[in-house]
Amino acid sequence: MVRTIFTMCLLCVVGFPHASQAASCSAQNDQGDNCSIDCPDGQSAQCSNATGGGTPICECSGTPDFHLDFVRPSGPISSALPMSLAETDLLAVVNAKLATLPPVHLRDKCHKVEDGQSCRPRKVPCGGAPREMTTSSDQQPLWCYEEICRPLYRDVCTPVMGSLTSTGVFSKETEPTVNVKEPNWDDIPISYFGLKASYYNCNPLNQEFTFTQTNKLSIGTKLTKTKTIKSGQEISASVGFEFIVKGNVAAKFSREISIGSTEEASEIRDETFSYTEKVNVPGMHLLTYTHEFAQKAVDIHYTGTVQVDGTLQPNAAKIKTLVQALPQPADRTFEFAGFVTSTDVYEGRTKNIATKITEEECSKVDQPVVLEPYVRVEN
Repeated sequence: MVRTIFTMCLLCVVGFPHASQAASCSAQNDQGDNCSIDCPDGQSAQCSNATGGGTPICECSGTPDFHLDFVRPSGPISSALPMSLAETDLLAVVNAKLATLPPVHLRDKCHKVEDGQSCRPRKVPCGGAPREMTTSSDQQPLWCYEEICRPLYRDVCTPVMGSLTSTGVFSKETEPTVNVKEPNWDDIPISYFGLKASYYNCNPLNQEFTFTQTNKLSIGTKLTKTKTIKSGQEISASVGFEFIVKGNVAAKFSREISIGSTEEASEIRDETFSYTEKVNVPGMHLLTYTHEFAQKAVDIHYTGTVQVDGTLQPNAAKIKTLVQALPQPADRTFEFAGFVTSTDVYEGRTKNIATKITEEECSKVDQPVVLEPYVRVEN
């Protein structure tokens, strides 16, 4: 019987990744906001200044160098090699791309300047310095008029130019595309869980024994992500495949996954595999009976892309969406990747060898049945 299962890893890690600060840079804007970054070995530091109140960008790009030492395990194997997780920060990458575009009119910076005066006459009692005077015919007090003026102001505005920035709100413009790579089925390590039983029949008559082998193995499904897209909201993609090898389903998987989440999807469970057989041993013979369960682990890698759109911070140029600012789809297309680990557990080889034994050899036998479990790995 063939079962599709998932396991943990092909190699055991005895050294751990380490990183040093090999590249660094900093950036700022006109208002004094700043950022700085130190990147691990193998990555380059990229920083972009911003004009006005724009957001300065600092990020690492490339794949860091991990220094790992591996040993082959003596127990059961699985095929997945340890991999680092690369996360694309969509907001940082998009803003960095926007910063490479020609400056646009973000807003106006205005101030007031004096522009003439507004004057009007005001009636006041006469006195003091000579004024234009009016004499009342009925001998009423004399009144004078003086001119009262106040300054007039107008706004003078100058455009503030700078880079467009994203609001951080993104959406998938089209459904993500996913490509699955079929593995080389003939180049996959196989782990064999075996039991060797030695039956000593020091009697001239035939004897019957019962051979029983039982192994508990972890089976199920497991999805591991190696490249994700941090977008601030849920974006999902459909990953599915069914590979049939020699008439049997060798690997099958279908699931909606989040391309932004770094969590693994695991449905691992323990299941017991048993094999029982009656063994007839001729008189005065040693019968060696061996049975194995075989486990084949395989990684099916997938890669995908998603094309996004998003909103931009308000600006005087009235450019509202990412599509307007970056019309080429390639500038708005981002990659995600991972692999599904699938393992088949099936009956391995069974063999028995009967050899004659003497009375002297029988005298040295401590027990009639000797059981020796083992695990071996073949590439």
